[in-house]
Amino acid sequence: MTPATATPAARMLEVGCGTHKTPGAVGLDLLALPGVDIVHDMESMPWPVEGASFDEVRCLHVLEHVADICGVMDELHRVTKPGGRVHIVVPYFARYSSFKDPTHRRFCTFESFNYFVAGTADRDRGYSRHAFRYVVHKLNFRKGLRGRIGAWIHRSSHRNYERHWAHTFPARTLELVLEPLPDGE
Repeated sequence: MTPATATPAARMLEVGCGTHKTPGAVGLDLLALPGVDIVHDMESMPWPVEGASFDEVRCLHVLEHVADICGVMDELHRVTKPGGRVHIVVPYFARYSSFKDPTHRRFCTFESFNYFVAGTADRDRGYSRHAFRYVVHKLNFRKGLRGRIGAWIHRSSHRNYERHWAHTFPARTLELVLEPLPDGE
């Protein structure tokens, strides 16, 4: 492949990267830590990045710390290229460590992000100007028998799992990969 026809490398933004930024990613964090490229409070919008400039945006163990989740979701939509992906991992609400960290402001269930996803009953509430679609929507369970039991109950009925079994067989994290949809969809 010649340089003229080469596909440019995918750009990744890692929001709240701390000192664990993925090599090659652009790191945005509140603190000026080693490896952070953009020192910025993610709740101060707009972020100092161009719109539709990243193929992938990662928010790994970050969104549980924000107060304005709706504004942050709008920014994630804005900075992600059409066809790009937003990868989110948050602690699951029933996991004891969700409450251990005093900086956690929110606790997420399997349906918490439905408010931002097209085709879900909660999307119609108008919390966000923009919509996403689920590419990946799953709970991650710990290894061992309790984790396998929890995963089995969750697969059979996520509502039954959350209402009756989540505290007995807790998932560790909620993991999402979202694709931003064009406005109006």
